[in-house]
Formats: sequence, C-alpha cells, structure tokens
Amino acid sequence: MTEMWKPVGCYQNRGRALGDILLKFKRFAKTLTKYKQCVTAATEQGAMLFGLEDTKCWTGENAARSYDMYGLAKGKCETVKNGLRYGFMASETMFVYQKKEGK
Repeated sequence: MTEMWKPVGCYQNRGRALGDILLKFKRFAKTLTKYKQCVTAATEQGAMLFGLEDTKCWTGENAARSYDMYGLAKGKCETVKNGLRYGFMASETMFVYQKKEGK
C-alpha cells in the first residue's frame, strides 16, 4: 500500500494549509511507523494527499489545492535513513505525500 504514494516536498503548514488531522503520534514514534499509519488512514478516508510532521498526519478537504499555499519550507524537513521525510510541529512544516495516479 505504501508504494501507492509519492513524495512531493517539504511545505510550510502555518495557518494550516492542511487543516484536518488524520492522526496524532507520540513524538518519538518511528518515522516508518508514522508513515505507514498515515498511509492507512489516508487510504481509508479516500484522501489523495497528506502531510507528515513529527506529531501529526494532516490532510484537508481541498488538500491538492491548498498544501502549498504558504510555500516551500526549504531545509526545514528531516530525512531519515530509509528515505522517508517529515516536518516539525515547532517550525510548522510538513512533508507532503500524494497518491500516485491510477492507484
């Protein structure tokens, strides 16, 4: 199921470009676990896009049109060894993933 999602980039989420919380996580949960849980929740809810940060997974009614409304957050997202990325609540950033076409 995780292969159905592609990385988009690191974006600012201040003012909540994506305003609906799919899930909340413990801060020190493993990124791979958070990513998989986000994918499951997004898929179950029919979301086409989600943003991952260190404590939450975000989406929104108009996610595909609103995720980039505050622009890129250059250098503000973290990459972990398995290639996954996430943003930080403290800097109001998220790493966005989008469902692949036809999946």
